[in-house]
Amino acid sequence: MDQKNMLLGVALLIILILGAYVLWPNAELPTVEDIASSTPTIALEPKVAIPSVTQQTTVTPAAPTQAPIGGARSLENNVWVTEVIFTDGGFSPASLKVQAGEEVRFVNKSSGAMRIIANTKDSSDYYKLINQPTAVAKGKSFQVSLFKTGLFIFSNPNVQSNPSGSITVY
Repeated sequence: MDQKNMLLGVALLIILILGAYVLWPNAELPTVEDIASSTPTIALEPKVAIPSVTQQTTVTPAAPTQAPIGGARSLENNVWVTEVIFTDGGFSPASLKVQAGEEVRFVNKSSGAMRIIANTKDSSDYYKLINQPTAVAKGKSFQVSLFKTGLFIFSNPNVQSNPSGSITVY
């Protein structure tokens, strides 16, 4: 009888397993392809362009709000430079307006020496800045950077007529 009960138990177990297999819902796990095809794709666009390492950016200073009144003007090494020509007849232009941060180049095209000297002799930065340390011969030049606003009056004492001029820095 024991053997009969044992066979009956094994048969019952087999029936349960087969029933579970047939009646149990088919729960297959999804494949990678199934997931990829059912997942929506979102395209993200960058809001800021990021330059590559090899890209170089050159910044050019903006032109002043006012055109200079006076000599020829050019952009050199990212700085605006205005030329004042000194001839036997004096400075051309004799009066000049430039924006703070610009430079003025005095070019000697006279038959003698040129030395730019501030007419106001004081200890101000302008007096120290505009005074040319030594005279230059024909074809040479003297260049000065002007960072403070104001008016400077200058002359060339190397010439008997002592011609003068002025620069307004705004």
